[in-house]
Order: sequence, then C-alpha cells, then structure tokens
Amino acid sequence: MAKPIRRQSGRPPIGDTSMHQIALRLPKPMLAAIDEMLADRLDQPERSAIIRELLAEALAARKKRTGR
Repeated sequence: MAKPIRRQSGRPPIGDTSMHQIALRLPKPMLAAIDEMLADRLDQPERSAIIRELLAEALAARKKRTGR
C-alpha cells in the first residue's frame, strides 16, 4: 500500500515567488508621512506599494551617488 502524501501545515505558497514578505516597524511620524503620500495619490495604491516605490527611489539615488 502506498504512503499517503503528507501536506505541509500553514498557508500554501503563492504563485509569484520573487516577492518575499518582511516585517517592518516604523515610527508614527514616518508612517504618517507615508499615509499622507498615499492620500495625495489619485491611483490610491496600497501602503506597501508606496514603501516599495520609496525604497526603489532611495536605492537608485544611492547607486547613482556612489557610482556602483
């Protein structure tokens, strides 16, 4: 008799494995500034999308500044 397939516990993986979840704690003033940016946007992205955009801009500026 064949062994039954044992399923892993927890949430099943999502299709796009190129994105990884991280936990991030932000001070209230920084979070308020991000929410203010969110309120000014017409396309109303999610907070996480704004944070990804800010990180991408900062990394691009740093790369340009250091020449790496």
